[in-house]
Amino acid sequence: MVLAELEQENYNLARKMENMKKQWENEIEKNVQTKLKLEESKTKRADLKHKCDAFFSQVEGLHLQLQQSEEDNGDLRIKLRDRETRIQTLTDSAARNLSAAMEQIEVLRQQVAVYAEDFAKERSDRERIEAEAEEENRALGEQAAMNLSTATEENEVLRHQIEADRERLVDLEEEIVALRQQARRALRIGQPVVLPAHEEMPAVLE
Repeated sequence: MVLAELEQENYNLARKMENMKKQWENEIEKNVQTKLKLEESKTKRADLKHKCDAFFSQVEGLHLQLQQSEEDNGDLRIKLRDRETRIQTLTDSAARNLSAAMEQIEVLRQQVAVYAEDFAKERSDRERIEAEAEEENRALGEQAAMNLSTATEENEVLRHQIEADRERLVDLEEEIVALRQQARRALRIGQPVVLPAHEEMPAVLE
């Protein structure tokens, strides 16, 4: 009877030892897992710090791009105003040249009338004078037409340049808005900024 009790007690102690051993092993495993998690946490923190540094570096790059775009826009606006001034100057000059040519033509027409009246009796002289006057009128008319055509062509070229510059200005302003929105969105959601493929900033048109 006593032996059976001792055996039972020994069995119970052995089970308790086994349970304690398992608990100890579990604790050791938990400690190992905790250490692994700590190391993983350190690695994640280091990676997160690196990503944050890269994020703020990209945001700073966006700010620099915005600043450069605004400076380029200012230069482009100045050149647009200069071209508009040049167009106005050429237009005024063409108008003055045309007015002067028309005045000369009118003077010549009056001279032709005077010559025709004075030399009505001298047919040959009258025809010669009229022919000379007509030739001068034709030459002046052609010159005036050439001047007007040249001025018109120059105006058309400058107008196309202004249209191209205005379209470029609109593109730059849209790019600034997109960059600003991207920077705000990146700062708001706290994610790394993915910069779009960006062409090199073109030189400002002369």
